[in-house]
Amino acid sequence: MKKLEEYPEITDDLVKYIAGSANFDERKKAKIWIAQNEQNRKYFDELKDVHEASVVSATGSDFNSDTSWERVKSRFYKRKSERLLNRQQENKQRDLKNQWFRIAAIFILAFTLGGFLIYYISDYRIKQQPVVFNEVLTPFGSRSSLVLADGTKVWLNAGSKLSYPVNFSEASRDVYLEGEAYFDVKKMTKKKFIVHASNININVLGTEFNVTAYPGEKTIQTTLVRGRIIIEGAGKWYSAIQSTELNPNQTATYIKNLNTLVTKNSEIEKKTQKIKAVNKEIKQLTITAKIDPIVYTSWKDHKWFIVSEELQSLATKLERRYDVKIIFTNESLKNYKFTGTLTDETLQQVLNIIKITSPIEYEIVNKNVTFKINTKSKKSYDELLINR
Repeated sequence: MKKLEEYPEITDDLVKYIAGSANFDERKKAKIWIAQNEQNRKYFDELKDVHEASVVSATGSDFNSDTSWERVKSRFYKRKSERLLNRQQENKQRDLKNQWFRIAAIFILAFTLGGFLIYYISDYRIKQQPVVFNEVLTPFGSRSSLVLADGTKVWLNAGSKLSYPVNFSEASRDVYLEGEAYFDVKKMTKKKFIVHASNININVLGTEFNVTAYPGEKTIQTTLVRGRIIIEGAGKWYSAIQSTELNPNQTATYIKNLNTLVTKNSEIEKKTQKIKAVNKEIKQLTITAKIDPIVYTSWKDHKWFIVSEELQSLATKLERRYDVKIIFTNESLKNYKFTGTLTDETLQQVLNIIKITSPIEYEIVNKNVTFKINTKSKKSYDELLINR
């Protein structure tokens, strides 16, 4: 809004009009000027307010334009001055408040950035630190069990090794197995449990299964008891097998070196093509359905179930279970099959059972067990088998 001095040509007429002492022409002129625009109207209203506040009561011929004008102007500027002072104080308080807000915001921002910086530095340091592994070794002649940090239970058979990180990563839970183990995996939907066993990886979410992956054996065997697992090739063997899902009461057998026959002998090289032709008929990974899982997993329990197992395979398990070395004096002995249940029997008791149920003699020297043919009982034993 303009100042009073910016309307010298109309101000006297307005003051007379407000005071009621204006003549016809002066009132007409004031009304026309007020109606010209909104700014004039606001100026008139403010002048009127100031006049009423100053209690100017000049009427008729007693009206003194100069005196009335000075009084109105004095009151007007006093009010303007008070308003300006109040506005300045309000602005000062608002600026002070805004300044405190800015300072607080700076502190909050600095604190937040500092927190993020500390977090990312700590996270970076953790990621840069080398992964530290725990390692559990179960010697021949013993079995062991443990519970991992995530709650997963593991049973280790004789001659086995399990390696696992002290702290699992955010993405997955990876363990590394050499030998045989039974896993009861704690379910974590967003964090897979992966068993790395030589040539294959076994991916699970929450399940129970058995893995046999001894370094010296030609196969890796996985038996599923409960849940779901996926078997994949690992490392350079990744493309050797397709991703295969295993269902409960199934066992998968992976042949390690089916496609990696290497020879330098010229006579054997002649047979290479024939060997390759045979290999094409053999699958790298085979699945056997509707099995009884207890036959594959009972090694960890009080009772060990053996079902129609050849002595050659059984002897390997006995070597690990009792920490001995078994020697065959005759290859034919390896083909005898045995079925039964062992309940924490000693080595001597197991060997006696073998002796009673087959034409086999045994001899123990230190930790060496030698199997021999019992020629006296072999003939009658063979006749019994034929007549069955």
